Amino acid sequence: RSTVARVRAGNDLPNEERQYIAQRMPRVKQALERIVNTSLEGKKIPRVAIVCSGGGYRAMLYTTGALVGADKIGVLDATQYLIGLSGSTWAIGGWILSGMSIAAYHE
Repeated sequence: RSTVARVRAGNDLPNEERQYIAQRMPRVKQALERIVNTSLEGKKIPRVAIVCSGGGYRAMLYTTGALVGADKIGVLDATQYLIGLSGSTWAIGGWILSGMSIAAYHE
């Protein structure tokens, strides 16, 4: 089977990503309200991203630890995008595929 790669041109987000953001926004808003301890009703909600660096095995270990810390303080729930490179993608991909909490995966 052959797959044809397509490149999307333009500055607009694709429909699928807009739908994802709309679905995720209530959870992000709730998490941010807990962090800042105030209502964000009627306010513009920021799009939070966590960007994890590469570096092989050390990056994989650091990423899981950093994500556990982000989860403990509520930032992980407030995150819409989680980006990784090299070793951090091993951590992120494995965690997501596991279906476990980040704390359980880290252990």
